[in-house]
Amino acid sequence: MTPALGEGVDQQVVDATDVEGSAPSVLLPAPSPEPPHTGDQRVDDALGALYTSLAGDFDAQIEAADAAGRTLHGRLQDLESS
Repeated sequence: MTPALGEGVDQQVVDATDVEGSAPSVLLPAPSPEPPHTGDQRVDDALGALYTSLAGDFDAQIEAADAAGRTLHGRLQDLESS
């Protein structure tokens, strides 16, 4: 069973103070686990691209998340029409 979105994602507090100590601590997500293999190549590719995008900039992450969402939505529509 696949966990719900955000479930199992730990967060850690990283001390991001500068030399003078004026910057607050920053909340950063912990490293993400590799995506599950679903057996559906299109879904696996979309989830893999999303996982890979986490190492990139925020715009790349948004693009990959949108593409994964479209892929998942399309696959769900395929299942509903069966």
